Amino acid sequence: MINMKKIILFAAAMLLSISAFADENAQKGPRAIGGQLGYGAEITYQHAIKERQFVEANLGLNYMFGYGIRASYNWILVQPQWTDYGNWALYAGPGVGIGFGHGLSRYINNVNFGVMAILGVEFDFPFPLKLSAELHPGFSLGVGDGNETRKVLNMGSFFGFVPTIGVKYRF
Repeated sequence: MINMKKIILFAAAMLLSISAFADENAQKGPRAIGGQLGYGAEITYQHAIKERQFVEANLGLNYMFGYGIRASYNWILVQPQWTDYGNWALYAGPGVGIGFGHGLSRYINNVNFGVMAILGVEFDFPFPLKLSAELHPGFSLGVGDGNETRKVLNMGSFFGFVPTIGVKYRF
């Protein structure tokens, strides 16, 4: 069986190597790659669809020794001119995710399916760097095997409100 940590590290290395070969002079690139910290660590990829719309995909590890993938479609709601240096953007959008947990959680081995929203603010520097702060309210349903001694199938739901901070390289 392939170790999931090795897969995640390999994916992170591939995404970072792609960004290393990107045009260093790009100022308003349609793509960005980076990381986010919230209730875990995530690798994030952002791709512009239209001038004020973008999709984002995340792969990460959470605080309960699990991992997950999520995707969202976002709209830039407003771009206030708060400073002369760089650009601000307030954005929001819906998303979906799937997570797999193991270890010290209520469900020893579980699968979670969820829907979420993204509410965020982003600062885009004149050089190819973005900083962001987001809130991810979401609801998920999980199915797990209870504990190792009883092997009982458990179902449950979870509502979360996860704050994150992120940094992305634009290319």
